[in-house]
Amino acid sequence: MDKNETSYLFSEYSFLKTEINNHSVRHNNLVTFTITSVVTIIGLAFTINNEYIVYLTLLPFVILVPMAARIARSRKSIALVAAYMIVFLEPKLDGINWETATLCFYRKAKNNKSTKDKIRDLIYVFRYYECFILSLVTAVIFYVRFYNARLCIQMSNTILLMIPILATLVILYMTHRTNNVGSDKEKLVKHWINLSEDIISYDPRSCEAE
Repeated sequence: MDKNETSYLFSEYSFLKTEINNHSVRHNNLVTFTITSVVTIIGLAFTINNEYIVYLTLLPFVILVPMAARIARSRKSIALVAAYMIVFLEPKLDGINWETATLCFYRKAKNNKSTKDKIRDLIYVFRYYECFILSLVTAVIFYVRFYNARLCIQMSNTILLMIPILATLVILYMTHRTNNVGSDKEKLVKHWINLSEDIISYDPRSCEAE
């Protein structure tokens, strides 16, 4: 490999590392915004004395569902970029193997977990479930406020009563799919390997859906 090619690959590597950092910052900002917004709305709902203000506690779900989707997408993007670097860049750059090393560490830790590690995993199982936990808490608050308000169970109310359950299930599904970046990276590495011949050929038609 000549010097120019190495320089090009290193530039691409640096660019993608910056992309990962940007996704990480975006992820943290989304989490902060979501937590702040939901807590503010719930706090406001508790300060207003009106039986119909109970419906205000449904507003957080308008924030939680799209934010959970964006947070999940951000985590997926991090794994996607990292997997690309493992397959196409790090094997060609001597001494640069951070993403490859972390994937190997994940594989080893996954296959050789001690009892202590398994207990730790149980404790941290919800470390990326911020939106789900907020949704669960919001749902409980809504149902308690609804019961205390003694509102009549009409058809319109029945539909509203389903919103917290459905929203929480959707958020749980999205979060669970992207809870483990290491597992996502593992799958995406295989995906990039399968696509490597088509990508190297630079034939746009090779990426068309069959």
